[in-house]
Amino acid sequence: MNTGDCEVGKVGVALLFVHFLMVAEEISMSSHKRKRLTLLVFTAFGWSSWQAEINLAQENWPKETDATDQLRQQSRFSETEKSYLVALAEAQRSAPTDPRLAFTQDKLAALYHACGRFSEAESLYQQSLLFWERTRGADHLNVVASLNNLAQLYTDQGRYAEVEPLLQRAVSIQDKQVETDSSNMAATLNNLAMLRRAQGRYTEAELLLRRALFIEKKALGEEHPNLAVLMNSLAWIYRPLGRLSEAETLHRRAIAIMEKSLGTEHPDLAMALNNLASVYQDQHCYVEAEPLYRRALAIDEKCLGPDHLDVGSIANNLATLLMDQNKYDQAESLYLRSLKLREKTLGPVGPDVANVLENLGNCISYNIATPKESRFIAARSRSARQAWDRITLIWLTHSTAILSFYERQNERGRHRP
Repeated sequence: MNTGDCEVGKVGVALLFVHFLMVAEEISMSSHKRKRLTLLVFTAFGWSSWQAEINLAQENWPKETDATDQLRQQSRFSETEKSYLVALAEAQRSAPTDPRLAFTQDKLAALYHACGRFSEAESLYQQSLLFWERTRGADHLNVVASLNNLAQLYTDQGRYAEVEPLLQRAVSIQDKQVETDSSNMAATLNNLAMLRRAQGRYTEAELLLRRALFIEKKALGEEHPNLAVLMNSLAWIYRPLGRLSEAETLHRRAIAIMEKSLGTEHPDLAMALNNLASVYQDQHCYVEAEPLYRRALAIDEKCLGPDHLDVGSIANNLATLLMDQNKYDQAESLYLRSLKLREKTLGPVGPDVANVLENLGNCISYNIATPKESRFIAARSRSARQAWDRITLIWLTHSTAILSFYERQNERGRHRP
């Protein structure tokens, strides 16, 4: 692959469309508490069996949806929704067994999922699941894909009790067809491992991922990008256990595979660079972490565009690193950029927006409370008022963040001599 190409979202045979799940981790270093966003692969969309179904459809329809996919990759969600709705209306006029209907439902559901419109996404995913069960049978691989999509949606909402039976059913179906569906089995095992991680069942998660890695190595060899995806997941399991050296080794191996197979400018590589940087950050290795974050940011800006959500996530993470080094002005600028991207794409409310708002508030409060050589008490008071005005303007509807600011100021007041 030409290293100048920016082919988005294609990883191997089974993991055709990679979805990045942004997980907010609260980290505390140098007395700073803030949310870093870990980019990890959860579910693989676009299973190989789906593509065989779609190739039987009309030739002009996939071209239209491909153009819409490009809009989504640019985070132009409003335009993407309109295009998918048109495609869905067209598919609904086709034969009741036409696979384009379920395929479009899944694409629109994935868009709503990314925007936090969980109820709409759930309805569409369930409709797709029913379609495949009705037209292909309860044990078809397309049913497995729908089960994985629903499982991811429920995991993002913390509905773990509902995730378990979906993934167990998916594994059961694939166990019957493992010889012909090894890569898709590995994707399901990856998703089940992410559930175990969320439940704090790290040993089980590790065993699932090691099984997935064994399957992929046997089917695809040692250098396939699917292995890099699974290595990233396994490293994420190791981090809360303090096995940072092992996590670092896995991330480095994943990066080497991606650079060789995907080129040096690819969004999946940016994800891996971001996650290796976070491991270094956890170890206070700031000199090693910063160039990785900046390289990841540059790749996503080039490949996905400056307004993409992943750009905002990495900007947030780079800002947390700068905060660790007391570089508050630079951090504030990056937090503001991340906030604007999220509010533009997702609206003014939601957990992703709230996480960045909380980070921004902490950054401003620490900045105004840090003594500088030329700052006197009166100047600090004026600065505090100016900062409060900025916070009020930005956070008018975010009472939690404002209360957090008050509590931090009161805590400083109690400890001030």
